[in-house]
Amino acid sequence: MKHITKIILVLFFCGILITTPQKATAQISVSLQVFYDQLSPYGQWVDYPQYGYAWIPSLDETFMPYATDGHWVLTDYGWTWVSDYDWGWAAFHYGRWQYDPYYGWIWIPDTMWGPAWVAWRQSSGYYGWAPLGPGLDISVNFGDYDIPPERWVFVRDVDIVRPDVRRYYVNRTENVTIIKKTTVIKNTYVDRSRNITYVAGPDKNEVQKVTGKPVKPVAIEESNKPEQKVNNDKLVIYKPQVKKEDNSGKKPAPPKVVALKDVKKRVPRRENANVPGNNQQQEKNNRNINRSDSDNNRAIQQQQKVNQNKNRLDSGNNKVNRQQEEKNPQNINRADSNNNRPNQQQERKPQNINPSNNKPNQQPERKPENINPQNNKPSQEQAKPNMKPQNMKDTSLNKNLHQPQQKPKPKPVPQKPNKPQPDTARRPH
Repeated sequence: MKHITKIILVLFFCGILITTPQKATAQISVSLQVFYDQLSPYGQWVDYPQYGYAWIPSLDETFMPYATDGHWVLTDYGWTWVSDYDWGWAAFHYGRWQYDPYYGWIWIPDTMWGPAWVAWRQSSGYYGWAPLGPGLDISVNFGDYDIPPERWVFVRDVDIVRPDVRRYYVNRTENVTIIKKTTVIKNTYVDRSRNITYVAGPDKNEVQKVTGKPVKPVAIEESNKPEQKVNNDKLVIYKPQVKKEDNSGKKPAPPKVVALKDVKKRVPRRENANVPGNNQQQEKNNRNINRSDSDNNRAIQQQQKVNQNKNRLDSGNNKVNRQQEEKNPQNINRADSNNNRPNQQQERKPQNINPSNNKPNQQPERKPENINPQNNKPSQEQAKPNMKPQNMKDTSLNKNLHQPQQKPKPKPVPQKPNKPQPDTARRPH
C-alpha cells in the first residue's frame, strides 16, 4: 500500500513539472503571423521583390523610422526607441526598414528583437543614428558600410534625452558636414538569454556629462499583449520570441496582400531620384526636405507678416497724408480764392464799379437829347425864326410861339452902376 502511494505522488509531481514549462512556452512563443495580423489595420501588406511579404504603413511621405513620433530612453539593453504608434512594439524592435523611391519606407519583418535596429555616430556636440536595412546587423556598424547621409538623424548631444527630441533635429542639409567629423559608436550589449548582441548607443556617463543631469536606466517589463508604453519608470513592451512558423507547420501569411501596382504613390518621382543600391548617394528623404521647406515657408510667412504690418503702417501714414493733402489743398484753394477775390473785384471794377465814371463818356452823347432842355431852347428859338415865314402866318401864333420864352425867368443880370449925370438944373446959367 505504501508503495502504491509513493508511485501516485511521484506521478503527480512529474505531471506538474511537465505541464508548467509547456504553459510558459505557449505564452512567449509566437510566429510571424502575429505581425501579419496586428499590423494589417495600420497599413498594407505587399509581396515585395527580393524580400517577400513587406508592410507599408498608412502614413504620408514625411514619415521616417526612428525619427517620426517617438523618443529615446536608456534601458538595460542600451538606448531603446519608444514609439508613439500603436504598432511601434513590432516595427521598431523587429525586422528592418527599406526605402523605396516610389512607395517610401517599407518594413521587412524578422524574428529577432532589439532595442532599436540602428547605427550610431557621435562627434563633438552631436549624436546621430540611422536605420539599418534588411540583412544588416551590428557588424556593418563597425565596418565600411556607408549609410547615405540623407538617412541620418542628428541632434545636439544635450537634446538626446528629450521626450520631444523630434523638435530638435538638425537640418538634414548639414548631415554631410557633420558626418565627416563623427566617429562610429561601438558600445554594445550582449543578451545571453537570446544569444544576440545589440548596439547600445551613446555612453551613459558621457550623456550625463554633456547634459549635466543624471540618466537613470528604465527597466523593461514584458507585456503579454501587443503594446509599448512608459509607466512609472518602466518600459512595458510586448517582446515575444518569434518563430518563422507555428507549431502546426502552417506557413504564416497576411490576411490580405495588395498588388504593388494598386498601392498609392507615397513619394513624388524625380528625374534625379536615387535608386537604392545604385550608388552611395541614395534617395533623398522627402520628409526632411519638406521639413526644411516648411522652415523656409515659416520664415517667408513671418517676413510676409512683417511686410504686411509695415504696409499697413505705411498705408495708415498714407491715409493721414492723403487726408492732410486733401484738406490742405482745400485750405490753400480757400486762401487762394480769398486772395483772388480782391483781384477779381479789381478786375470786375471797371465793369461793375463806379458807373459814374462812365457817365462823362455817355453824357456828351445824351446831352443834346436828355440833359438841360433849357439850354436847348435858345437853339430852338434860333431855328424857329428861320421857319417863321414858311409855317406860321398868323401873328397870334407867333405870339404863342414866343410865349415859352417868357416863362423862364431870365437870370438877373448885374447892372452896372449908373454914372452920375451932371445936374444941369442946379447949375446957374
